[in-house]
Amino acid sequence: MKKLILLLFINLSLFAQNSIIPAPVSYESKSTMFMFDNRVSIDVVDDNADAKIIAEFFANTFGSANQKIPFKKVPTPAMDNRVIYFEINKTPNTVIGNEGYTLDIDEYSVKIAANKPAGLFYGIQTFRQMLTTMFERKDMPMMMMSPLMGCKIVDYPRFGWRGLMLDVSRNFFTKEEVKQYIDLMARYKFNVLHWHLTDDEGWRLEIKSLPKLTEVGAYRVKRYGHFGDREAPKAGEKADDGGFYTQEEVKEIIKYASERSVTIVPEIDVPGHSMAALAAYPELSCKKEPKYGSLPSGMAMANSKC
Repeated sequence: MKKLILLLFINLSLFAQNSIIPAPVSYESKSTMFMFDNRVSIDVVDDNADAKIIAEFFANTFGSANQKIPFKKVPTPAMDNRVIYFEINKTPNTVIGNEGYTLDIDEYSVKIAANKPAGLFYGIQTFRQMLTTMFERKDMPMMMMSPLMGCKIVDYPRFGWRGLMLDVSRNFFTKEEVKQYIDLMARYKFNVLHWHLTDDEGWRLEIKSLPKLTEVGAYRVKRYGHFGDREAPKAGEKADDGGFYTQEEVKEIIKYASERSVTIVPEIDVPGHSMAALAAYPELSCKKEPKYGSLPSGMAMANSKC
């Protein structure tokens, strides 16, 4: 039974290793095999501070419930002293640029090298895809094992701006859900989050000098049904569907994204699509009248506090 389970993980790992997304620029197979298990250690070359941060992220990702991958110097890798090296190139590799990396897997060592921390981080994401998600489960009593076929990868992005948009205005996502979205972006080497923070349906960004933007503009009357058939909100209806991010939460999310090489581009949608703002401050509208909902679709902002 144990042999059967081991063979299953070997097959799953080898399948994952040849299904890297996005496909690397160059993938060269080798005849060697590296065993990734609880006897592997991490060596940060030259004790580079930036590389150590990325290596810590790696260790936290793959450590089990009772064991974390240790850090130690391994000048000569061997069967009983296998190691993963993290290195920021002293002499820049002109081929890979600022976001590229090289990943070299031999019998006793894995070497991940890059010119900048972003490239090193993306090298980790490729390594993660070579293993099954079982290796990232924190409820496992000890770290699992898996063979990795030897290979040499040279990879760098084809496009400088690799973005995804998250619309938190029409449907609010919690802080933790935004972080989960960023994690998934980073896993596939996206580097720009277009954060759609305001629209007719909700204002999600705290502005302390204009408190009604979130006290009023962040909530709407709940509606269900087809986009074009929803009834427009009425005065006096309870508006409790929504939410917003405090300034401290926004700072936390920006920091979280930065640590994963993701740049956040916020969008404040004005002057169009401004019903959430006008529900909070109707005096800013052309007609100076209260807004409970305005669009024929029934998707506009509404709040009984107006």
